[in-house]
Parts: sequence; structure tokens; C-alpha cells
Amino acid sequence: MDKRPLEFQAGDTLSLVGAGGESVYFEVLEQIGAGGAGVVYLCVTDDGQCAVVKGPHFVGEVDENLARELEMLETLRPHVNVVRLLGKQRDPRGHHLLVLERAFPNPFERLNEEQVRPRLSGYAGSTGGRYTAPPPATALELGYELARAIRHLHDHKIAHCDVKPENLLVRLRSSELNLSDKDYFEHLAKGRWHGVLIDMGGARTFQELTYAYLGKGPAPAFTPLFTPPEILPGSWDEQQGRECSRFTPWADVYAFGLTLYQLLTGYVPYEHLGERAPQPGDVRAIAEIKREEREGGLHPIARAAFAGIDWSDCRIEQGTQQELVDELFELILATLHYDPARRPNMRRLLSRFGKLLGVREANGAEREKTGREWRQTRVTLDPFRSRLSAAGQDGSTTVNLKQIRRGGADFWENQGFRPTR
Repeated sequence: MDKRPLEFQAGDTLSLVGAGGESVYFEVLEQIGAGGAGVVYLCVTDDGQCAVVKGPHFVGEVDENLARELEMLETLRPHVNVVRLLGKQRDPRGHHLLVLERAFPNPFERLNEEQVRPRLSGYAGSTGGRYTAPPPATALELGYELARAIRHLHDHKIAHCDVKPENLLVRLRSSELNLSDKDYFEHLAKGRWHGVLIDMGGARTFQELTYAYLGKGPAPAFTPLFTPPEILPGSWDEQQGRECSRFTPWADVYAFGLTLYQLLTGYVPYEHLGERAPQPGDVRAIAEIKREEREGGLHPIARAAFAGIDWSDCRIEQGTQQELVDELFELILATLHYDPARRPNMRRLLSRFGKLLGVREANGAEREKTGREWRQTRVTLDPFRSRLSAAGQDGSTTVNLKQIRRGGADFWENQGFRPTR
């Protein structure tokens, strides 16, 4: 293999095969990432569509994760909540290139950036857990979009195997390469976004999970903190009469529950344990905690964290706040049962979640506004008191809301947002 680093320069043009078999051209703009998953460059198509190109670290390197991600995305029927494959290339020297749609960090990630979080000092969500939580309405919609994506994978007999907040991005209805805080949070506050599940490189078919469970195939790699306890070596299997890790699609259900918990509360799993809480990178400490969890000795979440959710920028249209909190806690708790056979499957979980949120089909005007085919009716965001609008301010604009026509475009202009034509 050629050990030269795989590098592109700004202005380089790549000719690849599109998802439909057609030839597509991409102009490289800049490198935006490099790590264990390879290198990632920002690029733009010949018709102006933003995208990212992923490749291995070295020329000619055969990256199994890249090859698997390509295989999974080509096998999977496209879905609005799963990252879109725009192009591919098998270089004559041996390596793969993938071009995927450009998506942006979810609001949980963006709200906790160093320059944004100080603007949110007036919200309880910025002082409860380790992180600032998005408005509950936004967090719930993010969670529902994530559940739709996982359900789609499971319907095709594919498990993601690495569900976590970092792998949930948002697709915004914008052609901009980079968005300022004002532009980004304006899109979020107006509901013009979709949740997008990314990183299919670690995904496994249900059959592959069965082979791994029987010890006849490679085990999938999970992020330790979001790994269900049955994955740990040392789990006793009655049917096989031996200790083994149990690999099932219900690992995605468990990770979904922890992800929704973090989005809603700002608390990292096990953070409520105080000094006993393991650090995300401390694999040994995480394993010890999960062994105790596997025996039913503790839960990775705390009910008290739900009591700290800040609802000040949302309205609850049905029932009381306490009723909603209780239902959310019970839903998430069901996903975290130490016995995977006792967890709901994603189809049943999505149905239960949808009923909890009062999800209904969006009408034409709503689809035109947000691009989504559904809307939830139980919790609505109040953009005039939203931490999303606060996060988009640079601190130099003072606004008297009483002097602003409620619901008018002048609200956004006075907040410092550029009006959308």
C-alpha cells in the first residue's frame, strides 16, 4: 500500500459516481475533520449543493468502515432521517471515497460551544447537568426524528451499533457552506430542520449480530458509555451454557434511551452517581458500573434529572407538566431494562413515543414551513422566550418584546437575524 497521506487541495475537482449511477463532480473547499474514521473534506457539487467527502488516511488504504458505510447506504432505502449518499468512487489504487450530504451539529452540541453557552445564563437548562439542554420541544423532536431513523434501519434488518448524541446531526434548509450562530439558531427556532443519523461504518445486519453472539463473527464496536450492559464479557447465557456477550438490535434501543435522556436533561449517563460516575473515556470504570447495572443494582439515569428540565420556553398543550415528565421517564426507563428481551422494539417504541407527543400528519402549510411530514402537538416552542433565540444573539442587541409585533418578521430582525425571503 502507498503510505502517502490522502490529501486534497482547495479547488481540486473530484469526478465520482452519483447515487443514481450518473457522473457527478465535486470541488474540494477545505479539510474539516481527521481522526480514527479517516479524513473529511468540505466540498460543493457542480450545481451548488454542499457536501462532505470521506476517505482513508492513506492513498490505497482499504478502510473497512468506509466500505461498510458505502455498502449499508447503498442497501438501505433512502430515508429523510438517515444521511444521504451523494456519490462514491473506488480509486484505481484501492481506496474508497464517499460523498455524503452536509449536515450540521445538533442543537445540543451547538448550544454547548464555548462562545454560545454564556448567552444562556437565564435558563435552568444551562446549570442543571453537565451540559446545556435544548428547549424540551426541540429535544423531543430530535429524539423522535432519531427514533424514526433507527426504526427505518431495523425495518431493513440493520442495527446501527453506535447511537449517541454525536451521531445525530441536523439538516437545515440552507445552501450556505457555514452558518453563523444567528443563522443556525434562526433555522432551529423556526423549525426548518430534520434530524439526521450518521456514521453507518459500524452498522451490522441482524444476521451479523447473531454470528457475533455465537462467536462466529467479529463483534461490533460500541461507544463505551452508550453500550448496554449485556455486551460486557461475563454475561451468562442460559441457552448456550457459557459466558458471552449478547449482541442484539436492542442495543440501539438502549442507546436511544440514553441519547434522549441527555438531550432532554443535559445530564450524561451515570452523572447522578456523583464521585462514582465514570468519565466517558475510562473504559474500565464504565465496565464496572455496567456490571452493577446488569445485576439490577443501579440505573444509568436519575428521575431527579427530569425534575430539573427547564420548560420556560415551551408550552404544554395537553395534560400537566408532571404528567408529561412521568410519561417521558417511564418511556426512557423501558428502553434501559438490563434484560434486552424486556425492552420494546423500535416500531413499538416509536408508536408509544408518537402517542406521548401527540404526533399527527402535517398539513400542506406545515410541510411547506418545516419540510417535515409530521408535527407534534403536545409541546410547542415559544420562540419569543426561547434559548435558541438567545443563543443566536451576539450580546449587542437589546430588544423590548412589548414593542414588537408578535409573530412578525420584525421580531427576528430585532434579534439580529437576517430576514429570509
